[in-house]
Amino acid sequence: MKTFFSLLLILNFVFYALEAGYFGHVLPDGRDPARSQDQISPEKLNLLPPDADAKAPVAQAAVAAPVAVKTLGCLEVGAFTPDDARRAELQLGGMGLTGRFSERRTEEAAGYIVYLPPFKTKADADRASAELQRIGVTDFFIIQENGPFKLAISLGVFRTEEAAKAQLTALSQLGVRNARTGERSATVAKIYLQLRNIDSETGARLGELKAPFPGVDVHDCPAAPASAGSSSGT
Repeated sequence: MKTFFSLLLILNFVFYALEAGYFGHVLPDGRDPARSQDQISPEKLNLLPPDADAKAPVAQAAVAAPVAVKTLGCLEVGAFTPDDARRAELQLGGMGLTGRFSERRTEEAAGYIVYLPPFKTKADADRASAELQRIGVTDFFIIQENGPFKLAISLGVFRTEEAAKAQLTALSQLGVRNARTGERSATVAKIYLQLRNIDSETGARLGELKAPFPGVDVHDCPAAPASAGSSSGT
């Protein structure tokens, strides 16, 4: 009995010492500060603004939305003289449209001429022609047939008076001061350039061809297909 009470006293002392911490932290108390420090790495945290999740779907939707491009059926640019048509084709090539156009050729009645008045001699007309070439005028010829225009220099024959006046204005800007307009019935070759299945942006850029060529406009292709004599652009 005495021994039992002695053991009980010793056990009570041991439990008291453990609770008081005399033997160090032998028993866990349910808290582990070191483990919390190991789990939290501030440098690895990536904080998002409150509306980040709301904006993300909108941004993705904007990227994924297709851009609608309107395709035009067929546009025609003209009318050009044969020489002007070659220059216009080069300009279309510079726009990345080489091989995407075809030619429609017609014979049109023209009632107005832009010209330099007749010269006294062929030599005078030749000197005037050389000066025209020097300032950049290439579409002209010396009229050789008898009549009131003999030895005059034709600078273009046009169907309407408005187109003839537009040519006169363009020539004056190049330095041709003594050109005139007048009535003269003639049949001249005209060329229209047709472009099919182009987008609306390219269609708008075709307006760039109008400035260097007075009287030229951009319009829908005629309903009837191009007749024999059309050829593909190069």
